[in-house]
Amino acid sequence: MSRCHGPFIRRVLSIAAVFAGGSLLAQNSNEEVVEMEAFKVSGYRSALADSLDAKRQSDQVSDSIMAEEIGQFPDTNLAEAIQRITGVAMTRNNGEGEKVSVRGLNPNFTRVEINGRSSMVTVDDSSPERDAQLSVFNSDLYNSIEVIKSPSARDVEGGIGGTVKLNTFKPLQIGKMSYGGEVSYATNDFKDSDEPGFSGFYSNIFADGKAGFLVQATYEERDRRVDRVESNQDFDIVDTGFLKDDSDPAQLALVGSAYPERTRYFQKRGDNPRFNLTSTLQFQPTEDLELYIDGLISREERDEDRSRIQMTWSRGDLISGVVDPVTGTLVQATIDRHRVDQDALTRITDVESTGVTGGFVWDRDLLKISGEISISEGSEDWFQSTLQSRVNRDGAGSYDIRPDHMMPAMTTPGILRTADNMGVRALFRQHRIISYEEDVMRLDLERALEGEFFTSVEAGIRTTDNIFDRKQGRSNSATSTGDIDYARGIEPGWGLQGDFGFGKGSTGFPTNWVMANPDALIEQYPLEDTVIPFNNERVYTVEEDTTALYFMANFAESFGNSRVRGNIGVRYVDTKAGGIGNINAESNAGDVVVVGEPTTLDQDYSELLPSLNLILSPDDPQAPYQVRLAASKAMTRPTVGEMSPVVIVSEPDGEIERGNPSLDPFSAWQYDLGIETYFGENDEGMFAITGFIKDVESFIVPTSFNETVGFPSAGIPSQTFQVDTFKNGGTADIKGVEMSFQTPFTFLPAPLSDFGTMINYTFIDSEFIDENGNSNPFPGTSENTYNIVLFYEKGGFSTRFAYNFRDDYLLVPSAAANGMNNEFTEGVGRLDIGLRYRWDSGFKVSVDLINVTEEQDYIYYDVFDRLEQLTMESMQINVSFGYKF
Repeated sequence: MSRCHGPFIRRVLSIAAVFAGGSLLAQNSNEEVVEMEAFKVSGYRSALADSLDAKRQSDQVSDSIMAEEIGQFPDTNLAEAIQRITGVAMTRNNGEGEKVSVRGLNPNFTRVEINGRSSMVTVDDSSPERDAQLSVFNSDLYNSIEVIKSPSARDVEGGIGGTVKLNTFKPLQIGKMSYGGEVSYATNDFKDSDEPGFSGFYSNIFADGKAGFLVQATYEERDRRVDRVESNQDFDIVDTGFLKDDSDPAQLALVGSAYPERTRYFQKRGDNPRFNLTSTLQFQPTEDLELYIDGLISREERDEDRSRIQMTWSRGDLISGVVDPVTGTLVQATIDRHRVDQDALTRITDVESTGVTGGFVWDRDLLKISGEISISEGSEDWFQSTLQSRVNRDGAGSYDIRPDHMMPAMTTPGILRTADNMGVRALFRQHRIISYEEDVMRLDLERALEGEFFTSVEAGIRTTDNIFDRKQGRSNSATSTGDIDYARGIEPGWGLQGDFGFGKGSTGFPTNWVMANPDALIEQYPLEDTVIPFNNERVYTVEEDTTALYFMANFAESFGNSRVRGNIGVRYVDTKAGGIGNINAESNAGDVVVVGEPTTLDQDYSELLPSLNLILSPDDPQAPYQVRLAASKAMTRPTVGEMSPVVIVSEPDGEIERGNPSLDPFSAWQYDLGIETYFGENDEGMFAITGFIKDVESFIVPTSFNETVGFPSAGIPSQTFQVDTFKNGGTADIKGVEMSFQTPFTFLPAPLSDFGTMINYTFIDSEFIDENGNSNPFPGTSENTYNIVLFYEKGGFSTRFAYNFRDDYLLVPSAAANGMNNEFTEGVGRLDIGLRYRWDSGFKVSVDLINVTEEQDYIYYDVFDRLEQLTMESMQINVSFGYKF
């Protein structure tokens, strides 16, 4: 859904005119110099050429993105940069790119490394995951991003989808004293405040060029404003029990239609400062030996106020409605005695990630030995105050999605704007800490061979010790909820002030409501505990130790007019996992207690992962084409939440939720076959097509069954519960084709010769079969994705128009036996525009226009008019001024 605004377009045209004028001046004043040095490339074109060369020389199926220069990456967001690569798709949160998936597998199947270290950052997740939240890291810190799609034996296991390698700059690579900085400013109509930022770096060499030091730092402030509309409790089927009068023919005609059980309006406001620091020290005392140490510190603070109001229609009685005859959706309904809930939350979150690596490379004659020790740590620490209130309405309310199914109109007369109707249901504060630590040691050896088909052999060992820890506690107000006066928490300026939805909703769409501040109420009605105990659900520790051994042979041989090169090897991985958790039981009385003995995790498994990467080409270092063939077996371990030894019992809901400590890892056989052709001036042009197959086995799927059990110590008698857990059993088959084309237009006459393009397309055909036999596309997989980039570079001026599109994709598969309530994300196309001007003095100015088409994030159930979630977004404008010496 696009909603473009005239002022935005006028701003875009004005900025483009200013830069275009500067470009013309540059052309006029430097016309002779440009013609004399036409063979030289710089900026974005140079970065594309470097990326192409890296792809061409690689022994693996891979793609790369290179920085235009230190402190200048093509995109301001890492995830948004990586999505430009074929086979890569991105997920968004809070209006920015957050995670990436490769070749149709969700982000948990993508391994992300920073200078070889694992990067696992947990933000707003109930349990530690295997994925990385890339929004935490600033793109300007990185020299290159490499996406490996066909692993070799030396590559660390874990990425069935692929491995993303983030590499920072090295001081000896820069080779001289260099420093610079940049200040930036971002504005967005759908945010409460503008967003400043700065970055800087300093690099130098000393000891006669044998040692070097580099430090880079970035700071940016982000506004947390998000407005969202949700139907987050599935759609249900109207039956006679939902009717106000089951003898009324008009009401009976509505039976069998699908209606939202609940409609929710959600707003988040706050700020989000981020700080990143990287540093590298290199020392090369001799030509044979290099020593290095590098580190990363990333910190993010989130201070948020969250408010939401929800109408639970399923708790009422249906009076009348209108059914869409095509989709079977109840698009308008009037419902008596529906439930109204208001929740207000304040949350303060600290997210930290640190990593330090020390290592050496010794390379003499035919033998190369390298080793590393690294430590990575990360944590999310948040405090949240929550106020829950409820009204059971005596009277009719309604919803209507006919004007706009993404932003339904809703009526509940009077109750949203007065505190008199609100009764406090709960007032409490929570404290949660999620942390992980990974200690890694590795040793690699490579022995060159002379006069053989095999050019070298490699072997190595890598050991890891991972610890995941989660603890959470809650303390309730010491005052009975019936004695808490809701109105005493209402403060001027807190909650909605009439601007919810930014005026985008139809008539009847709510824009403001009365909301009390939970922190203000807690000050007046103190908690039971001065220090919150870690006493409730999902308290556990999981430790995972791995040992990996590999052997690989590299080969290269010419025969006739052809040449073959590549590698073949095998990696053996042994994993031991152990842990401890609690059984937490909530009775109908509302008490939550730990019952029985702690539950344990004890798992041990091993995998053998063979791999082959082969390249066939003409026997020429600059061969115009090459054919790639790859085959390998890969694995991804279960998420910590899936295997955690925690049991959560809810008597009010009649449910038991638990992890499965006996889960086996995902595994997949994968195959690639492709051809690449290179052409044009300096071989800057390329066309490539690659077909791939992934056969995923031991897939982990959610499962439910009934179990009769009691917990007497928690006051819960024996009864039948629905148990929700996980098991191995699902399968997935993914087939696809990637095509990419890029070239500068140097074969055209001026001024068209200063333009260029990069176009890529990915088609994926996937099938996922759940435990009930339902067939769906693989979660997170769009059938079609493509990028179209048009760039222009002349003198110091450059501009880039980058359009990214992906189809609708299955986000969350249904857990129901009938397959109802699959959650799909709407496919969108987003246009970003970047403009740069660099002066010879080292000064530069940049303008980035992100989401020019103002696409929204829309999630729906089964058919397009069944809203699950709409997150409202606008175009963002980033302006930056920098200097590099």
